[in-house]
Amino acid sequence: MEGDTIDAIVCSSHTARISQHGSRPRFLQTSFINDVSRMMAHHNIEVEMLVASVTGLLSHCFIFISGEWYLRATSLLKFYLFSYCFIIFGEASLRHVQWQQGLVSSTNICGVYAISLWGSMVIYRLFVHPLHNFPGPVLARTTKLWHVARGCNSKNHIRMEQMHENYGSFVRTGRVAISLRRTERH
Repeated sequence: MEGDTIDAIVCSSHTARISQHGSRPRFLQTSFINDVSRMMAHHNIEVEMLVASVTGLLSHCFIFISGEWYLRATSLLKFYLFSYCFIIFGEASLRHVQWQQGLVSSTNICGVYAISLWGSMVIYRLFVHPLHNFPGPVLARTTKLWHVARGCNSKNHIRMEQMHENYGSFVRTGRVAISLRRTERH
């Protein structure tokens, strides 16, 4: 009977195989933990990139699709910097690599996330947003920063007049902003 195992022992809602000699469950043994660590060290980078991409899309669909998030830019920047550092540490410690390799890997993950998030936002604002049918410059329809940059020189009224000449009475000047020009004069 030496080497035989008892098949099912339930230990805190996990089914574990233990030997008759009373050793610890398989998921608590050092060899199992080393196997998992080795598996994590050699996991597929494409899976990480896919997860980052899907996370970016879901972030837009469930979090950033509504609200004025630019008002919380400082808090978001702090959150993303903390997350970036956490990913660097996680990549280096789970894969058992040097921090430089963790830095490269985490930069790739965060870059794919950002591209996915921003790409989703741009596609939504250009083709799906309720104001997508209103004409206006492409950058103005996707970000508020365009209008801010154009208005810095205190000649915003001239720029708006030019936009109305090019696009008509209704011009989309921001992701949620429409400029109206009255064509009749009193």
